[in-house]
Amino acid sequence: MKPYQDKFLNHAIKTGALRFGSFKLKSGRDSPYFFNLARAMNSGEGISVVSKCYADVIQESFEEGLECDFLLGPAYKGIPLAASVAYELAERGVNKRYGFDIKEEDSSAEISAEDVLPDTVKIVGVVMFEEIPMNGKEALEFAEQYASNIFDTLKYNEFDSIFAKAYGGIVPATLILKKLFEKYKINKRWGYNRKRKKVYGDKSEITVIGDIRKDDRVLVFMAREKQEQPVIGYLRKKDVVSQVEDVITTGDTKIEVWKKLKRYEEEIFPGCIYLGFDRQERTKDGRSPVEVVEAEGWKVKSILQARPVFVGLHNKEINGKILVDDKILEEFIEYQAKYGV
Repeated sequence: MKPYQDKFLNHAIKTGALRFGSFKLKSGRDSPYFFNLARAMNSGEGISVVSKCYADVIQESFEEGLECDFLLGPAYKGIPLAASVAYELAERGVNKRYGFDIKEEDSSAEISAEDVLPDTVKIVGVVMFEEIPMNGKEALEFAEQYASNIFDTLKYNEFDSIFAKAYGGIVPATLILKKLFEKYKINKRWGYNRKRKKVYGDKSEITVIGDIRKDDRVLVFMAREKQEQPVIGYLRKKDVVSQVEDVITTGDTKIEVWKKLKRYEEEIFPGCIYLGFDRQERTKDGRSPVEVVEAEGWKVKSILQARPVFVGLHNKEINGKILVDDKILEEFIEYQAKYGV
């Protein structure tokens, strides 16, 4: 593996983003493993590690001739990913605009952010941001200013986690948590709400994504994002748009998000879809999801792919445990024989 792949895999295992066992997927398939990028990003340290790995694969693609003007982070999990990756690229001298889509166009069924927090949580402060940065350079300046303020005046040791109210609060929380960890070595947990309950996937994320615990002292972040339906961010004519995502299952959601953007700005072009983990399995109609999106003009690059991960971890001891033994590898082989591309 390349260094960034090895780093990403070890972090995914450490945080439980990559787990082995028996899992029921959204597709109805019984999988011998499960990947959830949010678990890898539920702290300042996690945001830092993940954003650096994504920035590595994106820079690698630039060297191969791929272009990008705008990084799109599809809601919800793509929002902190796009913001933190743009921040990381800017630190390396590459300034990109970024943004995210609005998942729910009908707000009538939204759940209140306040209603999703445990009753035992103590809110120790609320921070309202009038604007949120929408390119990497602005993200750097924003993070430096506000992380410094928190370090100096808000007594960082008097709160356990940050709760970001969707959508606007997610970006400030991401950037500040990343800076707090990288500059001050302060690692805080965080989470953010969904505006509607999730009915599939990780049951711990029905209403809140992240790591907010029942007795936490919580600092709440809010922001007034500029509502430019269906996208938040400065998307321009002739932009090459790339998506930063966790996994690809059918490819349909990537195409749906793209159609949403095209309704807002018709003269834009598909770039690359960057994935944390490629499950390397086909859709119900037997197609490769990568081929599905490539047929629409996209390129696809993944940090990790399922088959090399399983082969590489087979009977390998990590922290005193073997995660992929003969039985789990056999289950994966059978799973791939049934569903693999």
